Amino acid sequence: MTSDVETPIQPRSGVRGLPGTFWWLWFGLLVNRAGGFIALLLAFYLSARLHYSATLVGLVLGTLGLGGVIGVLVGGRLADSWGRRATIVAANLSAGAALLTLGSARAVWQILVIVLVLGVVQNMQHPAYSAMLIDILPKEDRVRGFSLNYWALNLAITCSAALGGLLAGFDFHLLFVIDGCTSLAMAVIVLLRVPETLHRESPGGSGGAERPRAPGPLRDSAFLSLVVTATLCGLLFAQYTSTLPLVMQRSGFPPSAYGIVAALNGLLIVAGQLLVPRLLRQRDPSRVLALAAAIIGLGFWLNAWAFDLWSYSLSVVVWTFGEMLYSPSAASLSAELSPVTARGRYQAAMGLSWSLGGLLAPLTGGLVLDRLGAGTLWSCCLLIGLCASSLNLLTVRLRRERIAVLAREAA
Repeated sequence: MTSDVETPIQPRSGVRGLPGTFWWLWFGLLVNRAGGFIALLLAFYLSARLHYSATLVGLVLGTLGLGGVIGVLVGGRLADSWGRRATIVAANLSAGAALLTLGSARAVWQILVIVLVLGVVQNMQHPAYSAMLIDILPKEDRVRGFSLNYWALNLAITCSAALGGLLAGFDFHLLFVIDGCTSLAMAVIVLLRVPETLHRESPGGSGGAERPRAPGPLRDSAFLSLVVTATLCGLLFAQYTSTLPLVMQRSGFPPSAYGIVAALNGLLIVAGQLLVPRLLRQRDPSRVLALAAAIIGLGFWLNAWAFDLWSYSLSVVVWTFGEMLYSPSAASLSAELSPVTARGRYQAAMGLSWSLGGLLAPLTGGLVLDRLGAGTLWSCCLLIGLCASSLNLLTVRLRRERIAVLAREAA
């Protein structure tokens, strides 16, 4: 196996120098998420077409989030044992089948069962995908690689938000079909073009020296602090697809208006994300995360004052800037805090933070929205952002010390 010893290589900029496997994964992600209509518009579908209450919508989206929690835990184990490639292929084949089935379901119990399965299989691939990126990207190129990956993700989301908002006005069932087909396309791309990157060591390891056993992500205090702050930020980001469309619908906005707001988030990231690595170079990632969390909380709080499409758009501009700082910094720091022998499990724990946000946000957000109103909901978002910011600042030294220990062990 190759060593992770730090070298004084300067991070490169642009898109050159990254391995071919990275670009096939990048392309597969772009195809898959370009058709990812249901993640954005499921709340609208349940509310406008099936006439569910905000609480019932929250229950369905919460069930999807519960499936996500299960999926990342299972996916992390599979990524470290079965393999990254096999996990991604199986997850996308299953997700395609679940999406095609969901479009025909009408009974509440049917929808709950299908979205639970969908949450599991869609999120199974995330730890394997992240672990594969860490496997193939040199340390000096990780921020750049994660930024390019996030750029592709948001380019795809921008397209799916704009197109999905328009198609929803004609035929919602078509959205399920396209989404399912793009999941199947991702499976085919990885199966045909992406090799396995999991390296299984012999019992004695390379050179006869066995690596120290990883403590487990939830027993690693430095990594756990990152998971907690990511969960808080995930709770904020999930409002974007759970309560925000409900608030806009109650204010009289059509699905196309929400599609414009959702597309703006992606457009801003597509326009600016590739400049972020230059801004983050030589900066402590924990401090960047602290600033980003505060900005994200502030951005969602601005929704309390929104009354038209322009004011909702201003909110999106603010929290998207925080998101652009947050995502590559969190991914890079997570990679540095992940032991080589447990990358799948550690990335599963990181993915768990987003799944927990997806589980808790619609359940708690729907209840707060129904009982206390939108103003209270958005004020809570500001408070959560400030809490995440404070915890990131308090754990700067702890994370630095853990990274130094892992670097010595890898050497």
